[in-house]
Amino acid sequence: MAQQPVNQLTQQELEFVIQQTSMMEQEFQNIKEQHGQLNELFYSVINLLPTAIWVVNADGSIHLQNSKSLEINLDLEDIDTVNDNDTERE
Repeated sequence: MAQQPVNQLTQQELEFVIQQTSMMEQEFQNIKEQHGQLNELFYSVINLLPTAIWVVNADGSIHLQNSKSLEINLDLEDIDTVNDNDTERE
């Protein structure tokens, strides 16, 4: 009985790998779709809030703002921000 080289897959093993890869790809697509739906829900809730909201990155750029914040003519450069690097933790 001749032994197969260790680095070669049998037809059955190859089919199994292909099947598992296909299942993983489908699961990834499902997760991606769910993430998109959660993102939409999150932004919908943020926009329903009666308070203006800005989330500002450390470099001062706006990461997120809701519709109420767009109604306010505010220059965020005039606002003093604090980040974790500015304060010592006790």
